[in-house]
Amino acid sequence: TRSTAELFRGLFESLGIKTKLSDYGVTADKIEDLVKALEEHGQTALSESRKCTLDVSRKIYQDAL
Repeated sequence: TRSTAELFRGLFESLGIKTKLSDYGVTADKIEDLVKALEEHGQTALSESRKCTLDVSRKIYQDAL
């Protein structure tokens, strides 16, 4: 079975919407810049539970390449 994220990804891609950071020119070496920007803007504990730390955000960015 496909996850909800996979279903949404398929929907967006069927509409011609790119879904990967690499589709927009973001490379692995830029991930730390993205994480640093989150930190600089005080976005260090995201989500309702505030459990999305910078490490979690980094992993999300890596998975989105």
